[in-house]
Amino acid sequence: LNPEQRRAYDIIMWHVDQTLAGHQPPPLRMIVYGEGGTGKSHVIQTVTDAMSQRGVPQWLVKVAFTGIAAAGIVKLLQRNMLWIIRRL
Repeated sequence: LNPEQRRAYDIIMWHVDQTLAGHQPPPLRMIVYGEGGTGKSHVIQTVTDAMSQRGVPQWLVKVAFTGIAAAGIVKLLQRNMLWIIRRL
């Protein structure tokens, strides 16, 4: 991660760690924005991996309106919906 990406990561993970420690920080809402190729998806994947390692991947809500990231989220939603349907 570059310094700006690392700053976003550190903010998010500080919030996660504080919550896991039993503190109640205010809800965190963060927008990761930038032009194509600036590493937004890399930051989000790094955060996703870190939250999975901490056992709380369900705390992360991802939203994307356009582009490759949106396509990736749609595929993830489709897989999760299929998993839920199979469980029913």
